[in-house]
Amino acid sequence: MSKRRVVRRLPPWGAGVQAALALGAVAAVGHLAGLHALWGLAAGAVAALCCVLAEAGREGGAVPARIWVQLVRCAAVAAWLGWSWTVPGDLAAVLAARWGLDATGEPLSLAALGVLVAGCQLGAHLGLLTERKTEREPGTGLVLRASSEWEQRIIRVGGSRFTGVQVHVTPWPNGAGKRVRVVLPGGGVTADDLKRLVPGLAADADLPRGCGIDVVDPDGAGRRTVDLQVSTVNRLEATVDYPRAYEPRSILDDIRIGEHGNSDVASAPIREESWLVVGKRGSGKTTLLHVLTAEIGLCSDALVWHIDLNGGSLSQPWVESWVNGKLQRCPIDWAAPEINEAIRMMEAAVRIAKHRKVAYRSLKRRHNVSLLPVSDDLPAIEIILDEGAEALAAAGKGKAARLAELLEEIQRIARDAAVNEVLSTLRGTSDLIPAAMTAQTGVAVCMKVEKEKELAAVFEWGSGVDHRDLRRKGAGFLRGDGGEIRQFQGWNLLPAQIEELAAVIAEQRPELDAASAQAAGDDYAGRFERMAALFADGADVAEVAKGFAGEQGPVSGGPAGSAASWADPGDIGRTATTVRPELEAPSRAAAAPELLVRILAAAEAAGRPRVATTWLVEHLELETSAKALAARLAEWGAPVGRQMIAGREVRGPALRDLKAAVARLSEPPSGSADPGDPPADPDHPPTA
Repeated sequence: MSKRRVVRRLPPWGAGVQAALALGAVAAVGHLAGLHALWGLAAGAVAALCCVLAEAGREGGAVPARIWVQLVRCAAVAAWLGWSWTVPGDLAAVLAARWGLDATGEPLSLAALGVLVAGCQLGAHLGLLTERKTEREPGTGLVLRASSEWEQRIIRVGGSRFTGVQVHVTPWPNGAGKRVRVVLPGGGVTADDLKRLVPGLAADADLPRGCGIDVVDPDGAGRRTVDLQVSTVNRLEATVDYPRAYEPRSILDDIRIGEHGNSDVASAPIREESWLVVGKRGSGKTTLLHVLTAEIGLCSDALVWHIDLNGGSLSQPWVESWVNGKLQRCPIDWAAPEINEAIRMMEAAVRIAKHRKVAYRSLKRRHNVSLLPVSDDLPAIEIILDEGAEALAAAGKGKAARLAELLEEIQRIARDAAVNEVLSTLRGTSDLIPAAMTAQTGVAVCMKVEKEKELAAVFEWGSGVDHRDLRRKGAGFLRGDGGEIRQFQGWNLLPAQIEELAAVIAEQRPELDAASAQAAGDDYAGRFERMAALFADGADVAEVAKGFAGEQGPVSGGPAGSAASWADPGDIGRTATTVRPELEAPSRAAAAPELLVRILAAAEAAGRPRVATTWLVEHLELETSAKALAARLAEWGAPVGRQMIAGREVRGPALRDLKAAVARLSEPPSGSADPGDPPADPDHPPTA
């Protein structure tokens, strides 16, 4: 049996000594033979060419750094040989005259030998800078083994039809998983066939609970190429706060909501899409809606409207600073905490959507686009509905049915007009949300649910995701329009940060375009007055809403006639002004609450469009607080609002609302008081 010959390499210092001896001998022979210096330069050039050709022919390809080292070595050899064999006389004379150097060729002088040895040692050690420890990159063997394992796994789970599949595994940068790029075999095997294997592949790989496999179609690849994003460490267990970078954004960009397991940002489009967010109580839906509010609110070309029929808990942290007077502008353009206000809002939204289709035809023609070109002068409207069971339940009747009709109509007609919805509900099943609305949602988010059928109601059966992987609050599955389903962990957004964001959004958010404001009518113009009363500290939303119930009509102040007859938006001012007819003091005012009549008289005498509640308490010498008076005014239909008058902010009822309330509450004298009227004791009004 023959033994394999082992070639031992000299260490770098030994190679340097060997090279110095060899070059010294060559230089001595050339000097004695009287060779010209050009022979040394030619020898260096030939050596350089040979090194480049040898490096190019190496297995695994040439390494640029190693080529440079070889060229430096050859150049040094050529220079030393040329110098030692003879330097041209003119150059020798110049060097001797200028620096006193002896540049004549003496290859065996101490100086020449010293330069030779030093140069050879330096050249021998240069190779250490580029030497690779192995012919393959570190970890390549592990990657190849992992690729082979996944090839076998796919064939084992999917059967013989997957024979010939090609797999390449790339670890994630954060170490929490890997990307498995799969090139499917020919013969009609599709990406959908692979998606159906996902639960079996996850079980075969014995992935921990909370870790899953996302199927992604890579950009620029063919139909047979699919990426499996496999998480092996449940990084989504960590709580990640909403980023504190509050730069202005655009509604044309994807809206961010959290992170995927590989640290990619979880996002989806919203300009042309309605969203559906599903999850049981405590799954993190409301926090996700807060994140959506922040993301949309930071857009310089979008406005946020809220509907929360459970008392406005979604809107409260956003409007609190405005209600308390800390902010001059409300960050939420419209918030509806009860169903009457929600119907007002949605009727206005329908009018806006229909009017925009007509009013901005020339604008779309100028921009040569089919969709309304949104901007800070023409913002999109995003309506966020929290806990929509009351509004969307298929068995709803009366006002709930009316609200559901309006929500469905907006979803059906308003995509082009840039009026879209984010619908949130406990389940995506047909008992809570109509199937037609589910089919119209372009982006679906499913957070923690109890049963597989609830997940299937959002993503259909056979989606390849397991609801048991959603193990903590804020975890969910996200699917964009026609895209893949990927697990994510939503960002956490706490009240303190909401207050910061509210201040930023209030300062930079746009105003609704004048044409849309005109189409929305009085319902839109008076929204802030109603919001101030509905969200006031200690306010009973149901009771306060009764004061506004009589103001609502089927068209709620919208302009009469067809949309084609309305004014061109270019002729309307930047901010629409709502004009109400001045009401004469009713002759039967004695039937209205006496305190309200006194307040109206004081406001008319003051000659201002709005009077402060604190001034009313002092001027009328009432034994009550401004807060209690504000609550009573809201019950009568004259809610507290705010207005800048002579450079100062006035917080109180508007004169026009006081007149309207007196006119509405005035009735002919009768033998008994209307039980619905508030007590009219001017000296002891009840506290809220």
